[in-house]
Amino acid sequence: MAALDNLKTYMVRSEFEDSLTEASETEMLDRAIGRRTQLLKDSFALIEHGEHYRDVLMRKNEKKLILRFLRAPTTLHALNNRIAGVTLQRM
Repeated sequence: MAALDNLKTYMVRSEFEDSLTEASETEMLDRAIGRRTQLLKDSFALIEHGEHYRDVLMRKNEKKLILRFLRAPTTLHALNNRIAGVTLQRM
């Protein structure tokens, strides 16, 4: 990801926190899994609330990768033969 120019990475704080179960928190005690989880937390900016999410989406001069948790794609939206968006549904 670091090789992509002007890419900003995000994840939604509430989704990330909701995805943590007792089992996953125990699993994070494993050094490798814990490091991977910490890398995610350190590398992705957290989106705090809906207004912040809309602000991120409106930024025109940056490429965005928003990591979503507990969501499944239901529809792909195309524009000029390219994927322009994805509709997600809570799992």
